[in-house]
Amino acid sequence: MSTESHILVIDDDIDIARAARLLLVRHGMRVSTAANPAAAWVVLASERIDVILLDLNFVRGHTSGEEGFAMLDRLVAADRHAVVIVVTGHSGIAVAVQAMRSGATDFVIKPWHNERLLATVERGIALRRAKLEIAAAPPVTDELLLGDSSAVEHARDIITRIAPTAASVLAHGP
Repeated sequence: MSTESHILVIDDDIDIARAARLLLVRHGMRVSTAANPAAAWVVLASERIDVILLDLNFVRGHTSGEEGFAMLDRLVAADRHAVVIVVTGHSGIAVAVQAMRSGATDFVIKPWHNERLLATVERGIALRRAKLEIAAAPPVTDELLLGDSSAVEHARDIITRIAPTAASVLAHGP
């Protein structure tokens, strides 16, 4: 089994995809590209992908991000361990917040600084490996969070997703 990380760049701009590929390959990563969500699913069906760099817009002139957010939702639903980094030129705080709430791991603004993109991808790779390690670990039978209501199930889901990260969490409410 190869330890080489495999990155999928989903972007309709061939120059952006080429720039990401050059940077990441130079740092020992394997890179596949897809010009749109349909092409991305073909790659995802046949390859093990560690990190996905996802553009939000695939049609020239459109800046709503609707197609990219739909793809993000499908990616997270298909693989709860997916590490998706949203990369877009049409940014703002609202877009970043929406991406993170929709399941993105991080957010990078185009044009990016190479060091920032590389560091973000490397953190994504580490997160993916941690998620897979935790998933492979035997389940903990010592349930500390008692109950089977939808609220408790939701809390357990959040704990499972946050546990492999170094994120701080504030839990409040009944």
